[in-house]
Amino acid sequence: MDYDLANPLGREFTLILRGVERNDLANFEAIKRAISEAARAEGMSVLKFGINENKNNGTTIVGILNRSHILVHTFPEFRAMYVSMYTSKGPREGQSMVRIFTKYVPHTEVIVTDRRVDLLASSGTLAKLSY
Repeated sequence: MDYDLANPLGREFTLILRGVERNDLANFEAIKRAISEAARAEGMSVLKFGINENKNNGTTIVGILNRSHILVHTFPEFRAMYVSMYTSKGPREGQSMVRIFTKYVPHTEVIVTDRRVDLLASSGTLAKLSY
């Protein structure tokens, strides 16, 4: 049997966009396009989308990738979007996701965290990056 072996070393990027207009938070097709473009830029593709829509209290959209994900939560009451991606594809993984979402989603403030994850160690190492 042929398996695509995963790398036990990965990265988890978290992106918080603040000052996002309600219309941009409710534009699910644009968010799905951003997820798809970010996945392609990382050398992956979206296998499936999942959407849990609640127009009054925000929405969750997940792009399921091969052994990875890109997850978006919207918070219209705070004019904010939370994006996360886990991948173990290579040394620059996740950076394209940050670049694409900050480019295509209008915002006034951005917070990025980059957490290196070792699936075999007892804990990961946190590192803050600025973009």
